Amino acid sequence: MMMKHGESRLPSILLDQNLIDQISDFAYQMNVSQEMLVTLAIKEFMDRYEVNENLLERINRANQDFPDENEKHTLDQMRNCHRNMIQEEAW
Repeated sequence: MMMKHGESRLPSILLDQNLIDQISDFAYQMNVSQEMLVTLAIKEFMDRYEVNENLLERINRANQDFPDENEKHTLDQMRNCHRNMIQEEAW
């Protein structure tokens, strides 16, 4: 196999024979080489990992934004007001 500019080889990777057969069958169905299929799968895996890491970072940042004392006081007032409205409507 001739390598293109910018390509390099990894050491051999041992895989379960069942997985090798699945790779071979799927590569044939997709009309790509086994090497290309594995390359695409690894790239997809790494892209998804990066997206998930970014999402986790954004979620963590959002969860760090707890209400301050002023906001807690406002929330308590809103709850009390809502509770009073519901109790008045019940009568």
